[in-house]
Formats: sequence, structure tokens, C-alpha cells
Amino acid sequence: MKLKAYKVKDRPPIREFEVGDLADIVVLAGPNGVGKTSLLASLLNVFQSPGQTPNAVAVVEATNREEEAAWGQKTVTTSIPDEANKLRAFLQRGQKRGQLRGGLINFDSARQLEQIHPYSFSWDFRDPFAEDVGWNFSFQPMKGRFQDTIHSLHRKIRSQKEEIAKKAIALQSSGQTSMNLDFRDPLEKFYDAFAKLLPGRTLETFDEQAQTIRYRTGTTVLPLTSLSSGEREVVTIVFDFLLRDPQDSIIVFDEPELHLHPELSYRLLRTLRDVGERNQFIFCTHSPDIITASLDHSVVFVAPPNTERPNQAVQLREDDEAGQVLHLIGQSIGVVSLGKRIVLIEGTKSSLDKQTYGSIVGALYPELVLVPAGGKDSIGSFVKPSVPTCVRHLKIA
Repeated sequence: MKLKAYKVKDRPPIREFEVGDLADIVVLAGPNGVGKTSLLASLLNVFQSPGQTPNAVAVVEATNREEEAAWGQKTVTTSIPDEANKLRAFLQRGQKRGQLRGGLINFDSARQLEQIHPYSFSWDFRDPFAEDVGWNFSFQPMKGRFQDTIHSLHRKIRSQKEEIAKKAIALQSSGQTSMNLDFRDPLEKFYDAFAKLLPGRTLETFDEQAQTIRYRTGTTVLPLTSLSSGEREVVTIVFDFLLRDPQDSIIVFDEPELHLHPELSYRLLRTLRDVGERNQFIFCTHSPDIITASLDHSVVFVAPPNTERPNQAVQLREDDEAGQVLHLIGQSIGVVSLGKRIVLIEGTKSSLDKQTYGSIVGALYPELVLVPAGGKDSIGSFVKPSVPTCVRHLKIA
């Protein structure tokens, strides 16, 4: 399933937000305080209780035949009671920890890692990936799932050993004296993902008895805790994601760039997109790099409330007029996500205007970006309605 359209009204600070025809990657951008976090919270509420959030409406599109058969149609709208009930029943059906199909995963911005308490093993060695979990378990904050993820990985190794032992005993009882040892490592995809995230480093075999995870760099073996905070964060995010193995699901990710170097952020998003099939990613970000790289998908700028333009959703495209002019003046359209105000100065980079006004306003107004725009034609392009309201213009004669 995927979110096709979304409308929110009167959820402060959002007055009205409406967007449609959403792609498989959706980026929500905008300065602080305009309501991006409120939009994500509203979206989670809609999927937890379809039809019970009167100020928010989602149009959800099926991405496989199972969903379409369950709903009896290609799309459902949460403001229509019968369709909301169908979506609710579908979302709340039983799900396995390691087989999320047609669900939602939430990665909130509070991703500080906490100490993991050891798992107390018992005589129950069931496959943790195949265990039932609450239908909305992946809606929970990331911190609440972290310990479950690490415990599940250690339990997976133990459960595989038990299955191999049972098979060996059964073969011996039937008179066999040999056993085919051609079986895959159940954590192979976790090793591969770790290598993609952190080139030059490899995961060592998990030690389920000591419940430690170690990695190798060169000839040195170190505990996972020796990674930097940003590296540990992306590893735990990807491990959580791989454990769910989502398909046809919606992934809500608040500030993926938080605490991360741009290159590490890029590797994280690339690794996530390589997992599963037909997943839709909804990123809320301040990163100009993520925004600019997503312009061929759905980039939605959340503008401050404006009586002249009630809808606060402004869809940005690389080929629209604002994008073209920003490119001409050497700026990416992603700069608007920082809440910066672009001040266009007629002249060149080395002109007296640029130097004078730069020295005057630079220290007093750090939110301003002074850009020499050449001639008045470029500056005039920014007064048209297609330009986001966060972009301000100033012509200096």
C-alpha cells in the first residue's frame, strides 16, 4: 500500500495542508515551526485509527493484489466509513515480526541508543522472525523497538542451532550417518548491510551466549559500542528495518539526517531503499541534499500559513520556474528547507552592493543568504506565484 493523497485541516500550527499524486518517495521540507512534526503525528494517528481522525483524511492505494482483494477496490479513503473499516481490518490483521506486509514503520527523531539488557534464554527456542507481534508494534518509537531487535537477532542464532540439532538427531534415529550442511546464515543480510553502511568494516559472528556484537576493521576486532554515535544509529536503524523485512509498506522517517554526516545519511537511505519491494518512504527533513536529490519524486514544502494561499503544501519540482532560477544563481532548491531567506542583490559576486550589504546584514541576520543575481530579469522571476513563500526577494538599485 502507499499514501496517494493526504489532507489535514486545523491541526495547529497547520491550518490547511492538502497534497495528492504522491510518489514512492515523499519529502516534507520547510523551516522549523511550520508543522512538519504535527503532520507526521497526524499521519500516524490516521493509520492507527482509520476514520477516527476527523481533521485528517488519507487516500491509500493498493500496491498488490492481496490489498486490492481485501478492500474490494484499488484505493480507500479514510473519510468514507466503509472504506476506513476495510483499511482498519487490513492493518490490524496478524503480522509476523520478520514479515511485515502492507504495514507502517515509524522512525521518529528520538533515536538515542540506550543500554541493552541481556535476554534471558529459556527452553523455548522458537524462530523469533516468525513470531506474532502486535499489529502496531512498528508504529512505536524507535527506542522502544531497539532492544527487541537485538534480542531477536541473538535468539535467531540460537533457534537455528536448535533446528539443526533436532534434524541431526532425527537423521541419526532413522539410521543416517551423514547430514547435508548446506544451510544459509540467517543473518547474512545483516552482514551485507553492515558492509554497505560502513565500508572497510565487517560484522563478526554474533555471540548469543555473551550477547555481544563485534565487528572487524583490518586485523582489529571491536565491540559495536566502539562505533561513533552516528554509525551506531544507522546500524540499529537498518537492523530494525531488515528484521521487519517490509514489503508494500509505508516508512515514515523523521529527520533521517539527524546526527549524521551527509555521506553516512546517503548510505543509510540507499541501504533502506534496497530492502523489500514496493515500499513508500516519507521523509521529513531539513537536508538540502536529500531534498534536491528527490525532486524527481514528491517534494512538498510546508509553507507558513498565508491568507492569500490557504493550502500550506507547495509541491516543488526541479523544472519549475523557482528551481530554474535558483539553479541559475548557484543555489539548490533544497536551501529553502533550512528556513533561510534568499536576498537577491542585483549585481555580481564582487560588486560593491554585495560587499556592502553583506557586511551590514551578515552578522545581524544570519538567516539571510545574500545572492548576487545578475540582472533584474532573474530577480523578477521570483515574484510569480509559483515561487515558495519562504523565498524572499530584494532588488537593490
